[in-house]
Amino acid sequence: MRDTATRWTLIGAARSGDADAQQRFYERYHGPVLAYLRRRGAGSDAEDLTQEVFLRLFAGGVLNRATQSGGRFRSLLFAVTRHVLADSARKGAARKRGGGLDLRSLGDLEVAAPEPEEASFAQEWLAHLVERSLERLAREHPNYHEALRRTLLAGERRADIAAALERSEASIRNWVHRGRRKLLSYLREEAWHYTADAKEYAEELAALSRLLGAHAKSPAEALGGPETGGP
Repeated sequence: MRDTATRWTLIGAARSGDADAQQRFYERYHGPVLAYLRRRGAGSDAEDLTQEVFLRLFAGGVLNRATQSGGRFRSLLFAVTRHVLADSARKGAARKRGGGLDLRSLGDLEVAAPEPEEASFAQEWLAHLVERSLERLAREHPNYHEALRRTLLAGERRADIAAALERSEASIRNWVHRGRRKLLSYLREEAWHYTADAKEYAEELAALSRLLGAHAKSPAEALGGPETGGP
């Protein structure tokens, strides 16, 4: 069942001035924006620029125009982030020249056109979803999380993990298998939360599968779920 606090429900509340909704939205989606800005050299300004991205998202009907344009949410978020970064660079250049700066209007914001830099942002986006999914796995299934962490991230042998946790190797193998399935299920749910419909959901599964480097008959198979339905 889709979470009641889906992307557009949360956006609607945030745009109406609901401070709690704005904070929840920021907490949910600021991670990849902050990481991308830091990677692009924003340095100590990255936190302030991230906040600016979300202030602009809720201002001037930007989100309404994005819905009408048919752009995916991830593409919109990247477009606004790129816009804020470019304005920051122009502002810095203007300060060096001793001049002022006129910010571009967001009215002409293009969210659908592909950009080479979007691949970098997409990687940050995937890392953000994986992190959220791993955090959930740690909360709900700590045994699965520990087994995955020690085998996939720490590179420990199953025999050593079994000895440390006083479990059989078969148990560790089972936890790793179930942990993978749970993690992929959580990734599908994360994708479902920020997509608007079944078509967009299927497209996002395809994008996630490409980012994961999955080799399967279909994107949905790679992520362990149905092609067009929700989780």
